[in-house]
Amino acid sequence: MGDDQGDASIDSPPPPPGWTTLIERSWQLPAYYEQYLCRVMKVPADMYITGYHLVAPTGTHHTILTITDQTTVGDSTCTPTTTDPSMLYAGGINTNDLVFPSGVAIKVSAGQYIKLELHLFNPSDTAISGTSGVQIKTAMASEVVNEGDMLFLGNIDNWTIAPTNTSCNIYGSCGAPTSWHIFAAWPHMHTYGTHQKVAIRRSATSTVDTLLDTAYDFREQKLYGPMDMVVNTGDMLEVTCTYLNSSTSTISQGDTSTDEMCLTGLLKYPKGGDPYFCAALGGASQCL
Repeated sequence: MGDDQGDASIDSPPPPPGWTTLIERSWQLPAYYEQYLCRVMKVPADMYITGYHLVAPTGTHHTILTITDQTTVGDSTCTPTTTDPSMLYAGGINTNDLVFPSGVAIKVSAGQYIKLELHLFNPSDTAISGTSGVQIKTAMASEVVNEGDMLFLGNIDNWTIAPTNTSCNIYGSCGAPTSWHIFAAWPHMHTYGTHQKVAIRRSATSTVDTLLDTAYDFREQKLYGPMDMVVNTGDMLEVTCTYLNSSTSTISQGDTSTDEMCLTGLLKYPKGGDPYFCAALGGASQCL
């Protein structure tokens, strides 16, 4: 299956009132098939994004939206990437809408290029099709007080989970290089994930503030916010991802639907920094 899967003849639903389609792509998947498909577009005018609505019909495993260095507009098959310079958004199955706090926006400038990356998976015995993408709310430049962006916290080392009801905690952490306000969090694991906790360990006092502590369900990939968690320079961001491998196979860290991930997408302001800085250092694991 190739680039012709971006068939524009597949109808997409109209945006809900107040939302505008930013970017979308139509696709078709045969039975028992998995694929990454991308679309790149050039931004025609400055925009200030103040909310996200995910369009993710059955077959959409997860969606990532970035500002990209790629300048070839159009559709392609693609592979997971961590090289794009700025993260805009990520969502998965049944991710809810997010409207930013007042005065906060993510700016996308005229002439920049946006990439939509779709991880598509069809575990059924019949072909499926759909249109997946991202819709947005926007504000005027005069309404924006703080410009934000997104980064990932997590552990992308080569960890594994043994088979037959093995329970594991996977840890990731990083030190904040500057002060941030975190205004939303999107925990992301796959089907063996059961719980995720995100905490801020304060460098000045050694106290710990909990940002997120919740059961995880891959079928309901919630986006938590808006919130306002202040992270000071030198504070440690820590994530604990909990899994139960009930299968008879070893589960490995990776990008496919049969692998596992330990990531949290954090939307924050002010903007700046490597979007994968807090996912690159890895961490430890503890299995029972």
